[in-house]
Amino acid sequence: MLAGTFLPWVVSGGVLRNSYAIVGIVGRLGLLGSGFGATALSRWPLLGPVAMVGMIAGIVQLWRTAAVITLLFGLLTGLIGGAALAVAGGHGAAGVGLASTGPVVTLTGAIASVGGAVLVLLGSRRRPAGLSGSIEVVQPVQIRHRVESVQSAISAREDQR
Repeated sequence: MLAGTFLPWVVSGGVLRNSYAIVGIVGRLGLLGSGFGATALSRWPLLGPVAMVGMIAGIVQLWRTAAVITLLFGLLTGLIGGAALAVAGGHGAAGVGLASTGPVVTLTGAIASVGGAVLVLLGSRRRPAGLSGSIEVVQPVQIRHRVESVQSAISAREDQR
């Protein structure tokens, strides 16, 4: 998802520009004025650090936090990638057109991330608190059976002597 923001989004003449270059051009030209859109657009370069916060939350096993951050991040970038494809896909003017590589990769990553985040959020409800997938829960009956197996193996060995 984040890699797609660094891939080409616009082609003008022979020059390919990524989403960060486009945000810079739009900001310098003042095309969005000074409202919410301009403020939100000025935060676009913060995508990398936001993605890292989600990754760090996953590394320290804060699964729900990581999933929520990833879900929000995926919805935002997916919406922007999808909007770019829907609005500018197949259109071009004065040698400027959409380079679909960046938006397609961003949208694909966003779909996968949102799907994974939803699965984590749904799966975290079913797992008993405090138990990890790698911990084996042993019931008392199983322990008795294992002890009896070991005792019978020891008895069999002693009988052989």
